[in-house]
Amino acid sequence: MVNGLLSATAVPALVYAAILVLLTVDAFIPVVPTQALMIGGGVLTAHGNLQLALVVAAGALGAFSGDLACFGIGRRLARRDAGAGAEERPVRFRRLQRLSGRLTGTMRRHLFLAILFCRFVPAGRMVTSANAGRNGYDLRRFLTFDLIAVTLWASYGALLGHFGSQALTSSSWLPLVLIGVAAAVMIGAAPLISLIDKARGRTA
Repeated sequence: MVNGLLSATAVPALVYAAILVLLTVDAFIPVVPTQALMIGGGVLTAHGNLQLALVVAAGALGAFSGDLACFGIGRRLARRDAGAGAEERPVRFRRLQRLSGRLTGTMRRHLFLAILFCRFVPAGRMVTSANAGRNGYDLRRFLTFDLIAVTLWASYGALLGHFGSQALTSSSWLPLVLIGVAAAVMIGAAPLISLIDKARGRTA
């Protein structure tokens, strides 16, 4: 299997395309563990013909495309809901709407954190992005936060695979330190961006 993966890197464009497509589809159907996919891509950049920057770009673009599609579905659901009265909806849908309302309240307080960390939860991308679209979040704000989130997420996974594999082969502590720094940057940037957004909301 390992030899097969390494030989696949002889055609890097196919690997980049596979990462992009799988991460787009994963927003609707969890095909593969996405974090493992990015880590595996990072490993192949250290021991194959893949470029680290292009793996990150393919992963970020695929995640971004899937999130945007789910956001669009949420917008369509909102228009459908606007055309149907609450009395026409079955009881189970009204219960789901109340649950969605609680999720919406949490997202309004921590939108960026929700967009970033939802991708570590199965089906979290679909729920969060569709809920944002359904509840009228500003498209530009969502796109900005989502682009930052997918870049941080894809970078973290690819760097973890790249430097982690180097640490195992070279028995060096430096790659592990770099991984720790990358994780700290991702974790530290998330609440900082959330606080900046809240401050902008108060001054608006």
